[in-house]
Amino acid sequence: MISIIVPTLNEEKYIGNLLISLARQDYLNFEVIIADANSEDMTRDVAEIYAQHLNINMRFIPVTIRNTSMQRNIGARAAFGEKLVFIDADIIIPNRHFLKKINHVLKRNSCAAVPVWINPSEARFKDRIFSHFLNGWMMLLNSIRVHNGRGAVIGAKAAEFWQTGGFDENLAVAEDIDIFRKLGKLGNVGIMNNVVYESSRRYMELGYIRLFALWILNGIWAFLFKRSYNAQWEAIR
Repeated sequence: MISIIVPTLNEEKYIGNLLISLARQDYLNFEVIIADANSEDMTRDVAEIYAQHLNINMRFIPVTIRNTSMQRNIGARAAFGEKLVFIDADIIIPNRHFLKKINHVLKRNSCAAVPVWINPSEARFKDRIFSHFLNGWMMLLNSIRVHNGRGAVIGAKAAEFWQTGGFDENLAVAEDIDIFRKLGKLGNVGIMNNVVYESSRRYMELGYIRLFALWILNGIWAFLFKRSYNAQWEAIR
């Protein structure tokens, strides 16, 4: 079984589309665990309505602290699957074979990295250029054994995930870099050839230069000091 863990905070606009994407998959041996950080909107109601209508095996776990790493760890502890897939709430999966393929990749690797593109319905020219750059950078670094992946979708074998200690809850940012680094020590990072789509909300709000600078700074801080530069990652909804 695959356990899909979704950390949420005020995601009523996006969670339905993610659940629709999952319901369309041809691999159906999965569960969805939503670890919600005390949302103040209709996230829970929307998720439960879609899950019931789409016949998705879903559990909703309230989390009192707004910490994405903690939410993911709490969701993983509740998971029944031997494979874990951590997915951001604003993701859309266009390929109905995605779960089948990530299941196959995780049979041979400790973790899976997935290319992420801006949703075509929102994407501007510079969004496409930046997506090309980020996905190419991910593949280049992995080719020289610098293990990494895009944080929007992270696949891992459950046993090896817990062998690393899970996500570092002291990292508000760059926790994805840290988990790929730790999992890469236990086995290979499998690179998926399927893409997923994310919303452009963070890029629109912060701008590419500021956002990329924050990623670099927090990545360096996590590598040198085992903590992120930013005490909290700004929620953009």
